[in-house]
Amino acid sequence: MRRRWIVVLATAAVAASASAAGAAEVRFGGLLDVAATAGNGDVLNRTSHGDSPFDPYRVRVGADASLTTSLQVYVQMILHEGMQSLRADEAYLMWTPWQSRDAHIEAGKIPWPIGTFGPRTYSDKNPLIGAPLMYQYHTALPWNKVPTVDQLVANAGMGQLLLPAQQWIGMPVIDDRWWDVGVAAIGSQRPLEYSFGVTRGSPGWPEPQSVENVKGQSVMGRLGIAPVAGVRAGVSGSWGTWAPDWFVYSLPTGKKTTDYHEALAMADLELMRDRWELRGEGYLKYWETVATGTLRLHGGYAEARVGLAAGAWLAARAELMRFSDVTTSAAITRPWDDGVDRYEAGIGYRVTREVQVRVVGQRNVRHPFDAPVIHQDLGAIATSIRF
Repeated sequence: MRRRWIVVLATAAVAASASAAGAAEVRFGGLLDVAATAGNGDVLNRTSHGDSPFDPYRVRVGADASLTTSLQVYVQMILHEGMQSLRADEAYLMWTPWQSRDAHIEAGKIPWPIGTFGPRTYSDKNPLIGAPLMYQYHTALPWNKVPTVDQLVANAGMGQLLLPAQQWIGMPVIDDRWWDVGVAAIGSQRPLEYSFGVTRGSPGWPEPQSVENVKGQSVMGRLGIAPVAGVRAGVSGSWGTWAPDWFVYSLPTGKKTTDYHEALAMADLELMRDRWELRGEGYLKYWETVATGTLRLHGGYAEARVGLAAGAWLAARAELMRFSDVTTSAAITRPWDDGVDRYEAGIGYRVTREVQVRVVGQRNVRHPFDAPVIHQDLGAIATSIRF
């Protein structure tokens, strides 16, 4: 019963709006991304669904409908290289109870109510091409296995590399390309901003399609402040369970899957003045696991964009991800995953209001334990077309 509350809310809202407003006003649109790349770093940009912002093409198509003055529906589908059919990226209702206030309730497959990268998940809002590590990169901790410490470190650095074959499904800090089913309240009362919600899965492993963690859910949110124009700061957090129910066969006596939590704390800052935009986010995260204890990691990114003449801009992003230590059966103490850095920089140009072109270079630096650093580079030219 507790899993049906979203469907009940959505059904009731649609029924009420239909009887009150009759026909809905529907708007259609989309975003086409095409890219050409060179280098060996593309695999490190793959998402849980196998696509990448560096793919030869990726198409988002969507519609939003105003059912009444206070109720809207948002639906978006995505198609990329290797997919056989469209997949829903988002599908939710948004209720605005007071037209004079910035206060809304979202229900359905909703954007994450944490962090500030959400709007830049769309290529025409992103000054670069790639996404920050914290929103995309898959760690060595698998969702589909219960590894020992030795098995975990044997696969260090492989969570992203094994992703296309689905052999070892590593979890990211936040899976920005896989929004979850839930309910959230969002809005602002200047200078404050807020977004708080409950989702069926967790930021590291959403569950919009099937429910593997029947008794689990995550609570999350962000509280921000915008004291003056061009300054914005906030903190976000998430806490919930992540272990699938079938882990029960590997649990110690007296333990339940709901005893294993996933927690995330974040901070963000945004500064804008004249042609300059500076943004950054940092995080601390841990997973409580069955056989490897509490696994922690931390990191963040800093991003800059400066506008040039005639619709051009320069942008750059630098970031890192680091992991806590574990001890193997051979008494070796080392990080549970390989640290990774990412640097991306480039130039962009707005050809028209709907068309943008970017040329970027990206360097990924992996730090294996007791081994030489590994560099994986990528160069790309990409075009975003809004229609």
